[in-house]
Amino acid sequence: KYKTRDILYYREILLAKIEDREPLPKEDKKFDELYIISNSPSAKSTSNKESPKWIPDEESACCLICNSNFNLFNRRHHCRRCGKVVCKMCAPSKNSRPIMEWGMVEAVRHCKLCYKSPLITWV
Repeated sequence: KYKTRDILYYREILLAKIEDREPLPKEDKKFDELYIISNSPSAKSTSNKESPKWIPDEESACCLICNSNFNLFNRRHHCRRCGKVVCKMCAPSKNSRPIMEWGMVEAVRHCKLCYKSPLITWV
């Protein structure tokens, strides 16, 4: 999943849109390096930056984004990027993508504040 050179370039295009800049050219050697890193056996243990500490479940009785209370039907989820405790509306399972810089090559859940897709408008 998410290991082909084309996917890495698509990721660069999306990040460039988010950061309001021009994407790197597809021929850039950065994509070769990312492709090699993402396919290496140690990719899961490689990290350039520490992932955040998760906020413990006991410290939050409600979603830290929309303030809805947690209960049997409104479960807690942790954003893998910021560590916040959020509800399923603020971190839908569709908000999943890898965090390559932390060595997470499989798609992981993000809250709507961290996901920031240029293709999604949040209300």
